[in-house]
Amino acid sequence: MVRKKNPIPSGLVVFTSLFLMLAGTTFAANLEKLSNDADVIIFGKTIKVECQWAKSSLNILSHAQFQVEICVKGNYAAGDHITIETYGGVINGMKQKIPNSAAFHHGEYALVFLKAGKDNLYYVTGGKEGKIPFTRKKGMQSVEGGEKLDRMIRNVQLVLGK
Repeated sequence: MVRKKNPIPSGLVVFTSLFLMLAGTTFAANLEKLSNDADVIIFGKTIKVECQWAKSSLNILSHAQFQVEICVKGNYAAGDHITIETYGGVINGMKQKIPNSAAFHHGEYALVFLKAGKDNLYYVTGGKEGKIPFTRKKGMQSVEGGEKLDRMIRNVQLVLGK
């Protein structure tokens, strides 16, 4: 019996490996910037989202009530609630999506990097990158990369020198 050679060219394997390595480096750099720019870094669950028209424009503002489970940076305890304001949302069936703006959905878990604002409001730093959604399937893992929550929190703590 004659074995066939692997149909995947070796150059493609090298390119893919290099791409994944660089993607990890980019993510690490982004994680460092997000961590250092944030006033508060928390993991928790969106318990309610309310939308309203912005007074000064034709944009929709969303206010997500977020329940803290783990505070990585800042002075919050498990069970505390904060309000996160973002642009975009849905009012009376009219949906507005703002490019690079984080969006929150009821019941979703996320690790969020936040800047403090006026009137006890918080804003996501780094646009969409400042909100990393997680799923409880197979343990708590990030939705996009599959990274475990405890490992990601440890990476943030390392960046912050904790």
